[in-house]
Amino acid sequence: MKDIKTLVIHPTDKSTDVLSVIYENRGWPVITERIPRDELKELIKQHDRIVMLGHGSPSGLFGHGGMVIDHSFAHLLREKYIVCVWCNSDKYVLRHKLNGFYTGMIISEYGEARAYSVLTESGDVELSNKLFCKAVADAVDDLTQVDKIVEDYTVEMNDVIAFNMKNIYHTPILKRNKPLDILVDFDGTCVTHDYPRIGRDIGAVPVLKALVSNGHKLILFTMRCDTETTYKLAEAVAWFHENDIPLFGIQTNPSQHKWTTSPKAYGQLIIDDIGLGTPLKYDPLMSNRNFVDWVKVKEWLTNKDLI
Repeated sequence: MKDIKTLVIHPTDKSTDVLSVIYENRGWPVITERIPRDELKELIKQHDRIVMLGHGSPSGLFGHGGMVIDHSFAHLLREKYIVCVWCNSDKYVLRHKLNGFYTGMIISEYGEARAYSVLTESGDVELSNKLFCKAVADAVDDLTQVDKIVEDYTVEMNDVIAFNMKNIYHTPILKRNKPLDILVDFDGTCVTHDYPRIGRDIGAVPVLKALVSNGHKLILFTMRCDTETTYKLAEAVAWFHENDIPLFGIQTNPSQHKWTTSPKAYGQLIIDDIGLGTPLKYDPLMSNRNFVDWVKVKEWLTNKDLI
């Protein structure tokens, strides 16, 4: 893994300065201060391995008085090799199906030792922190060897180390499903039925963005069309543009002409409110017709490992 592009996210906090041993003198870009979330997401997209260090919880990585990494980053991190060193990062990693090196509860302060009824003597926590960071730093180019990391970490032993050594994990880099060409209807699917107007938001945007972020290609497949005097299809296309959702095709798959003359748009999946089995909801305050239930669509896509 020596040649992969690595980004370090280590929010400034004196109590976690010891973790800098893991990345010092490696020339990797290190984010320590607060930056706009969109900017951080773009940086994550540009790197292969994301190293996240500091304090946190099952919800993500803390920093600057709030959350630096939370659930909204999960779809990006799922495509990366991750290194998560914060308390209970295992819950975050497993919930979001991430791949890489991570920790459960790691005692790094005397207050944490007391909270977990771990007996300590002077210097125990400092020794544990030093050995842990050195073991991870020495193995950072191949963190799959957890047994070796634990072996190096436990060259000296105390109750803190004995507690922590059980909470060091690694998951293999799982093979993701291949990206799909996905046909997406518009009225009743992306928005409520209100043709010829554009309907109301029904929660499609974040799920469609997650599909694109996971490499899938979207093809708008709708009954809307343009005439000499009306531009109803163009208005639907504009909706995607305004919501920053790129389209691979409009009414047809632009790659299918290479192997077929069929007029039917090719795709491996279709999301359409009239499709058999598509989860729908009804809310008379929003529309007098059923529309796609994107909460359930997201659950299905997640379970199928598509987002």
